[in-house]
Amino acid sequence: MFRIITLCVFLFFHFEITAQQYYGWATGYSGKILNTTNGGTNWSSQSSGTTNDLYSVSFINSSTGWTVGWSGKILKTTNGGSNWMSQTSGTTDHLYSVHFINSTTG
Repeated sequence: MFRIITLCVFLFFHFEITAQQYYGWATGYSGKILNTTNGGTNWSSQSSGTTNDLYSVSFINSSTGWTVGWSGKILKTTNGGSNWMSQTSGTTDHLYSVHFINSTTG
């Protein structure tokens, strides 16, 4: 995980490497999610649907991933981040890290 801090804007990175392309996601301040499909040459913003800070992101492939953050926020995508769905964490504690090894084990 890389951290970039610039003018109070922070992003946390996760990259998926496939045979054809480099996929990556960055999450951060105020629900910010960015993604790349070319190893970081170009980045696109994705709508997270939250203003909670997002601290960590984990993908098991180029489609399915989770991000976690402020006040127990958990978001999941099954389409590469085109849509993010909120999941219940059962806590209001801040979640600083997430890692999944497959679609059911995290």
